[in-house]
Amino acid sequence: MMINRAVDPDHRDFVRTLRNQFATIRLLDDREVSLLETHYRLFVRWNRILNLSSVRDVEAVAVRHYCESLFVAVNLPAGAWRIVDLGSGAG
Repeated sequence: MMINRAVDPDHRDFVRTLRNQFATIRLLDDREVSLLETHYRLFVRWNRILNLSSVRDVEAVAVRHYCESLFVAVNLPAGAWRIVDLGSGAG
C-alpha cells in the first residue's frame, strides 16, 4: 500500500516530525507546537492556492520550513534584532 506523504489531514506527521527533528536542539512545549501546527495548517491551505512552496512532503516541510527557522531563532544572541529574509521563493 502506498502512502501519500504529502497529505496529512490531521497533521500528526507534521507534529511528530517537528518534535523529533527539533528535540536534539531544544524541546518544544505544547503551546509552541500548537502555534506551529496552526501556522502549518494555514501554510497547507494557502499553498494549494498560491503555490508558496514546491516542497509538499510533510517531513520535508517540517524540516525545511520550520526546524531550520527555529534553529536560527534559538541560536541568535539575546537582545533586539532586525532580521531580513532574503528568500528567493514565491513568498
